[in-house]
Amino acid sequence: MASAVDRVQMRLQEAMDQGNQASLGQAIDASKGVNGLKQLRRSAKARLKQLSADQNRSMIGSRMQQQQHQQTTEEPLTWRTSEQGGRYRAVAHLPTSIIGWVIGHKGCNARMLKQQTGTELWVDVPGQCVIVESRAIQEVEGAMETVNDFVKTAPTFIAKAQSTSGGGVTQTVQCPVNLLPSIQRLSRKIQAESGANCVFANCKVRPFSTTQPQP
Repeated sequence: MASAVDRVQMRLQEAMDQGNQASLGQAIDASKGVNGLKQLRRSAKARLKQLSADQNRSMIGSRMQQQQHQQTTEEPLTWRTSEQGGRYRAVAHLPTSIIGWVIGHKGCNARMLKQQTGTELWVDVPGQCVIVESRAIQEVEGAMETVNDFVKTAPTFIAKAQSTSGGGVTQTVQCPVNLLPSIQRLSRKIQAESGANCVFANCKVRPFSTTQPQP
C-alpha cells in the first residue's frame, strides 16, 4: 500500500504531466510540510510558473490578432496589450473629451480601478491615450473592460451615437447681446463635454426687464 508521501508525490507528478494549472496548484499546496519532496516541489513550482507564462502569452497573442476597427456603438473601445519585463500593459486611444470622463473627477475612477483590480491607470496626454498596467494579464483585461464601460457612459460618446442613429434634439435659446461672450465661453465647455453643436445666430432680442409691483 502506498504511503502518504508516495500518494502526494504521485499527485504532484501527474499534475505536472497533465499541465493543468489548477490541479498543479492544488497538488503543490497539498505537498506543503511533506518531507522528502523538496526537489519535486521546486520542479512543480517552476512548471506552474511556465504554464502561467504560456497562458499569458496566448491571451496576448489572441488580443493582438484582433484587427483594430473604428469605434461603434456596440464596441466603443479597442486596445492593444503588450508585455515587457514581466508587466502587462494595455493602451487605448481616445478623444480628449472622453479621456477626462474615464479618469474621473480628480482621478477618482483611476483610484477605484487600482483598489478593485490592482492595476495602474494613467493618461498619455500628447498621445491621447489611456494606459493600464499590471503584473497579471487577467487584471489588465478586467480593468480595460471597466474602462470600456466608462466610455459607454461618456456624454460625448452618447451624443455621437445618437447623432449617427438620427437621434438628437435641437433647442433654441434667446439672450441679450451683452451676455453672448459669457455664453460663448460656456458653449465651448458644453460642446467639449457633451458633443452638442452650439450655433450663434445674430438676431434682435428684447433685453430682460423687470416689472415694478403695482402699489
